[in-house]
Amino acid sequence: MKTSMNLRRLLLAAVLVLSLLAVTGCWNRRELNELTIVFALGIDKAEDGYLVSVQLVNAQEIASKGGSGYATPITVYSSKGATVFEALRRMSTKLNRRMYLSHIRAVVIGEEVARQGVGDALDFLSRDHELRTDFFVLIARESRAEQILGALTPLEKIPANKMYSALQVMKENWAGETEITLDDLLSDMLSKGTNPVVTGIQLTGSTQRAMNKSNVGKTVTDTVLRYHGMAAFRDDRLAGWLTEEEAIGFNYVLRNLKSSIVNLRCPGGGGKVAMELTRIQSKIRASAQDGAPEITIRLETEANIGDVECPLKVMDIQTVPEIEQRLEEAIRGSIRAGVQASQKRLKTDIFGFGNAVHRDQPKIWKQVQTRWESVMPGVPVEVEVDAKLRRVGTVKEPVNHKKEAEE
Repeated sequence: MKTSMNLRRLLLAAVLVLSLLAVTGCWNRRELNELTIVFALGIDKAEDGYLVSVQLVNAQEIASKGGSGYATPITVYSSKGATVFEALRRMSTKLNRRMYLSHIRAVVIGEEVARQGVGDALDFLSRDHELRTDFFVLIARESRAEQILGALTPLEKIPANKMYSALQVMKENWAGETEITLDDLLSDMLSKGTNPVVTGIQLTGSTQRAMNKSNVGKTVTDTVLRYHGMAAFRDDRLAGWLTEEEAIGFNYVLRNLKSSIVNLRCPGGGGKVAMELTRIQSKIRASAQDGAPEITIRLETEANIGDVECPLKVMDIQTVPEIEQRLEEAIRGSIRAGVQASQKRLKTDIFGFGNAVHRDQPKIWKQVQTRWESVMPGVPVEVEVDAKLRRVGTVKEPVNHKKEAEE
């Protein structure tokens, strides 16, 4: 009898536990028709804090095949607040649905905010439990973040998707800009041996036309949203902008690029040959000389000939070493330009030389870490490049050269 009663109590307890699990499984559920999805967030400077903008999707316009014909695919709302959190909450006075932040693809920070410091603005983004940290962070160059978010783009109905996918495409094909997530940015900001670099985004043309649906109804748009330059930071403040060559040199070393293009002058002058870099691997090593740190950057790459606009005999065995040497010189020049900008012009350790000293020469790092900002500009940096030509294409001689030979 006692065994039967204990079994009955055990079964009752099991039923109660299963019931509690079923109840708690959806305690915080939110219906889709009660939410509005945020795809991009913008942070600008305001008089007493921040102007925060959100790019919301007009679901009805996106879902229908032809669209409603009168609505834009996105809507931008803005609110001011002493903090980013307050500005977002104050935005509820303008909306009839709760904002859902988990699908943010890009956060755009105004240049004025970046120059004064982004640490406080980023605190909410890293702290809020609803936000993922895999979105890209961008700096609005010569524009406000609010304007960037309001610009309509061709090919992509949702501009935030265009921002996100364009950065991924550039990483595979071009070395001028690159992607950086919130995790990357915070890691570089909090590290004592490196400083962050963030891609800039710019609105060219009329701001008012960019926000009009007619801007994307033309074969050539009046206003273009494009990536332009990379912002170098000192701690959490914008120190300045890298030129294209400096940014390319930086990305060669640190961003694990899949591919890029380098134009070389042809041997003997007259015309150019375009080289496609297909594999780029780099290392930064620190050594010591008389108790002082020294840096060596070592880069290895493979390349194909992609375009020849001069009388270059690509099948000549003597041509290969000369092309490889010119390619090495071009890559070395870009890297040196980036290092020069880091050490002399901007005076910020964007290459992570401090991390290399900390890793390879810990004793020296203990001596210089408290004054690394003053030591870093004078550290000698050696750049070594090894380039190998792998493919020359299916055409033995350039088209123009063949034509001239026949004549």
